[in-house]
Amino acid sequence: MKNALNILPFGTQYYRANTPRPDAWERDIANIRKCGFNTVKLMLNWPWVNPAEGVYRFEDFDRLIDLCHENGLRVILNPVFPAPAWLLRKYPESLKVTCGGAKLRGGEPCLHHGETHREKLRFIRETVLHFKDHPALMCWDMANEPEAENGGHREEKLDDLTCCCENSVAAFHKWLEKKYGSIDALNTRWARRYGCFEEIEPPASGFYYTDMIDWRLFMIDTLTEECRSRIQTAREADPNHPVMVHTVTMPFFPLATCCCDEYSIASECDLFGNTLGSEPVTAAITLTAAADKMVINAEIHAIGGSTYDRPRLNGMKEMKRHIYGPLAQGIKGFVFWQYRPERLSFEAPAWGLTDLAGDPTPWLEATEKLAAAVLKNADIILPSVHHAQAAVINSQRGQLFDFCAKPGEQWYMRSVMGAHAMFRAAGFEVDIVGDIQMTPDFLARYKVLYDPFPYYKDEKTCAVLKEWVKNGGTLIAESCFGGFGADEGLHTIAQPGFGFDEVFGAKELRITTAANFTNAYGSSWSDGRESGFLRIEMDGCSYAGFHFYQALQPTTGRVLATFEDGSAAVVANTCGKGCGVWIGSLTAYPFEKGAKENARLLAELLRSCAVLQPELVTDRLYTIATAVYSDAGQLIIADNSTETDGIRVQVTGMTLAGSRLRDILTGESYPVTVQDGVAAVQLPVQAGCVEAYRVE
Repeated sequence: MKNALNILPFGTQYYRANTPRPDAWERDIANIRKCGFNTVKLMLNWPWVNPAEGVYRFEDFDRLIDLCHENGLRVILNPVFPAPAWLLRKYPESLKVTCGGAKLRGGEPCLHHGETHREKLRFIRETVLHFKDHPALMCWDMANEPEAENGGHREEKLDDLTCCCENSVAAFHKWLEKKYGSIDALNTRWARRYGCFEEIEPPASGFYYTDMIDWRLFMIDTLTEECRSRIQTAREADPNHPVMVHTVTMPFFPLATCCCDEYSIASECDLFGNTLGSEPVTAAITLTAAADKMVINAEIHAIGGSTYDRPRLNGMKEMKRHIYGPLAQGIKGFVFWQYRPERLSFEAPAWGLTDLAGDPTPWLEATEKLAAAVLKNADIILPSVHHAQAAVINSQRGQLFDFCAKPGEQWYMRSVMGAHAMFRAAGFEVDIVGDIQMTPDFLARYKVLYDPFPYYKDEKTCAVLKEWVKNGGTLIAESCFGGFGADEGLHTIAQPGFGFDEVFGAKELRITTAANFTNAYGSSWSDGRESGFLRIEMDGCSYAGFHFYQALQPTTGRVLATFEDGSAAVVANTCGKGCGVWIGSLTAYPFEKGAKENARLLAELLRSCAVLQPELVTDRLYTIATAVYSDAGQLIIADNSTETDGIRVQVTGMTLAGSRLRDILTGESYPVTVQDGVAAVQLPVQAGCVEAYRVE
């Protein structure tokens, strides 16, 4: 893997005009360097830099980037794009319009308005040309949390969807014509009788599914193209510095409203970034979307708050989780939001590594120590390669289908998150793959795929999945597989859909939902934790299904688990060289909602059906040990999410390059023992903590 940057960035965002004030700059920039940081991010606000048509004022950024250079700091420059007042006054028709008819002020103009888009690219070009030769410049960040909405319209509400202005509707017509080729083809898929594309309006609901999914896919393509045009403009003006984007993943930015597809956007970048990358699921989505490109946490939200909600008082334990957690998953850069607390607007007075006066805090002192420890091991971290052997499928179209069927409930999203968390609880590294990665070449890197809530499917994806299983993969899929076929725009007739009875060795016997499920032999079918939960029995243990009771009828498969009425709930089947496992309910969603025993269910399914062995095995669920390694050496990161101190780690899928593990922060070391040919080490990781060790 070739990294886009030649250093491991560790630093902080500093300036969002016009705070901090200029009288603090010299002291602050010098102190950032004294902390051991090597990177500063500066945010160039379009209205601040371009206050009048044709006028560009860079003097504050000139001074700041010079100060960074004088102190040996590298700089990420991050233009952001709320529209200048002069632009909106000149083009009042450029405001985004929601499905409910509201005009959105205070953010970016409509992405389909040609004149404002050209002015945006002009701002990018002027900015890049101004700074491209500065010796402190490290890279460009050309999209700060891109979204189709304008901030406060992220909640999944039909009336808040954008954009319904004349320009966007006309662009939607062209997109549909390109996709379908003829109005007759669209009418067949949409179940309509339009006379021409110009008759089509953005759908007011998701009632028919396909029209709403198309509209949101159109906006997803629009936002991807927006990021692509920014990246291309920057590259044309400066071919020598890498260009990145940093996004906010689900659940923080729902796809249906924000329309940010990390997987498509990452393909345009030299390196990729995220906000909230300390969250394991966010880190996994970003890393998988980057597809082997370098990823940095571009905004670490460790000290978040607002005027009435002050930040938590972080100590070393909390700050380790913000660094070691994503480091274990493969992230190679850490930028905090931000150095000083905000003094302006809603986010004030919070978000600072320092206090309001710019003086150190306990969390800054902890971060200094972590920076030194991590950067001392950059020789291992930078050339390391991410190597998960399992992945959770995260279909963008599946998310949109779920939005249509049950707006705001986010069952699909929560299922993806629950599946990812279950793998980690069971001790496995796991990726989260998107629609564009469902190709034979990309999936060849995985031994196991977990398909949560796989209701919405298409023929091409299913053909790839079926062939992947036959070639040796293990597919674990939940209820209602392929219940809706994208190719026809209709529900499929048989379950599982798309001929996957061959893969799973089972068909649907009957299906209902938890609210209508009855057990003639008793009334204890629901455990009372949440409406919609169902009991699944396997090897004398009980687990939780959710909502769907889909009794399975084995054909060639074997029954692994049952519902309480005795009908088959989980069936496994050999298919070619691989294995298909079908679960007749949703099991990842309950884990996300508190049914933590489902991690054991997944662990049992992996043990009995998949040839999957972690490189490092821990002694119990909810602990995970991860190896980060390269030719320079090995790091072991141990995460203890239980209430009991200590983790015992066995080495099963790799060879340790030493006989001791040394804590990279404290220097304390722990011997590796070998018994019956198996290497193991007892690590004193406290409950709820994560620690990092170098193998020596």
